[in-house]
Amino acid sequence: MPGAHSASARYRAVSLRALQPLGQHFDGAALLVAWCATLALGIGLGLASIAYGWSGLPLRFGGVDIYVTVYPPLIFCTLWVLWFGFWWGFVPAYMATLVLALYSGMPLGWSLLFAFADPLSLAVFAIAYRAIPMPVDLRSFTALAFFALISFVGGIFGATGSFIWTHTNALGIHDLLPIWQGWWLGGLLQNLLLVAPLLYLFSPAVSRWRDRHLGAISARPRHARGTLAAGAVIIAGVLLYLHFTVTLSAGRLDAALAGTDAQAWREAALATAESTSMLYWAVLILILFIAFFGAQLFTHWTGSLQKAARELSGTNVRLRREMTQREQAERELRQTADRLTAASASKDRLFSLVAHDLRSPVGAIVSLLGIIDSQIRELGNRELNERFGTLREAMQQLMRFLENLLHWSRLQLDQEQCSPQPVRLAEALETASGPIVLHASLKNITVERRVAADVVVRADPHMLQTMLRNLLSNAIKFTTREGFVTIEAAPQDGVVRVTVRDTGIGIDPEKLPDLFEIAHLSSRPGTAGEPGSGLGLLLCKELAERQGGELWVESRLREGTAVHFTLPAGPAATKT
Repeated sequence: MPGAHSASARYRAVSLRALQPLGQHFDGAALLVAWCATLALGIGLGLASIAYGWSGLPLRFGGVDIYVTVYPPLIFCTLWVLWFGFWWGFVPAYMATLVLALYSGMPLGWSLLFAFADPLSLAVFAIAYRAIPMPVDLRSFTALAFFALISFVGGIFGATGSFIWTHTNALGIHDLLPIWQGWWLGGLLQNLLLVAPLLYLFSPAVSRWRDRHLGAISARPRHARGTLAAGAVIIAGVLLYLHFTVTLSAGRLDAALAGTDAQAWREAALATAESTSMLYWAVLILILFIAFFGAQLFTHWTGSLQKAARELSGTNVRLRREMTQREQAERELRQTADRLTAASASKDRLFSLVAHDLRSPVGAIVSLLGIIDSQIRELGNRELNERFGTLREAMQQLMRFLENLLHWSRLQLDQEQCSPQPVRLAEALETASGPIVLHASLKNITVERRVAADVVVRADPHMLQTMLRNLLSNAIKFTTREGFVTIEAAPQDGVVRVTVRDTGIGIDPEKLPDLFEIAHLSSRPGTAGEPGSGLGLLLCKELAERQGGELWVESRLREGTAVHFTLPAGPAATKT
């Protein structure tokens, strides 16, 4: 389809990086071989144009007898520029022209300068097609007219070499005008009659092969400055044409008027007629080409603006869609969070109900076991007494676990308010440690309470006693027989630091960070199978923070554990 061809058959600059590594890139190597062959063929055809006189075909144009230049190397170089980029055509064009100039006897310095004439015309093609995305397959009238315009302007710039050629060959003003006219007209006709058919026939296939096999890298993004530069080059070329036409025609007229005979006047009249005819055609071409280029420039800019507007509209649509999706995701996230919160609250309520319902029968069982244990003691059956003692201790641990679970659930449900007030720490410790100290004496564990009577803390009495009971129970539970448990308090910087220290089995320091993670609630790390869920310690940390303090643990395996917590100091502690 023509539309598909035009979409891909555009100017692309192939980077040398696309050809590396050549040893593993057959397509890149084939392209370089074809380019080297073109270079050799261009040099050969350039020499042939001199040997066979292709540079001076007679033609009458605009009322002037001119000599049209046909230069075959420029055909291949123009194709290379439009299909693969400027430098692919510049090198063979420069080398072929340089060899031709040296072969014709032009001095080396002038030859090096003269060789830039044809690459100038190729630069016009590269600038124009890079700035304005016009298809190079010439499948539309617009593409063909644009190619003709660029060929005309490129021919003007390339024809500047005629001045060097005329100078080095010692030709006069009568010969300069027809040579210059034939030079640019030959370039224009050569592009229209030879290059244009080749572009029409082979551009789609070459462009598809280039993009598929060589990974062609496009030229820099087109912008307004590039388009204006292309327009400036084209207008400069047309103005250059007008300048040279007027100047050379005036020079020829002055040379004709230098004579005094009738023949000189006839030559002057003929030169005036020829100059008038040429200026007419020049102005006509200038008007047509500038009008065409202005229309193309306007179309290109309006198309760019429309494309930018479409892209902006598409961006707005995407942003609105993304915002809608984000709002929907946020709603779903809030709904999920609400469901999780509700599920967590339901779980906490369930735990609270279970703990509450189990606490009464377990308490009754503990009381009944105490009565049975006292009766067994009277019978003097030591073995039976020890078994019932173990059973009663297990039930007491279960009772403490249920109380901790109930307390934790109430905290999570915000069903328990913290009411800080001045509390004497020694009195709270005496109340909380009574039954626990008795249990410690049965295990031959010494409990030392080093708390001064005047130490006062600001705490919730019920929460404080719950903390003391749990910490002392844990210390005794994980301390071997004939060990020590110490509780001490020290006021410092407006707080009271309480420490419960034991000589028990201790905890591996690497496992300390997991003590307060709910996901790791299990047997106490390093307890070697001792019973315990870790809920009591987690509950104590929560209670300490709710009362304005903090709790942390220090321990070493088989060296004991120290649990520290702080509470705001009361008035008595402040006085101390």
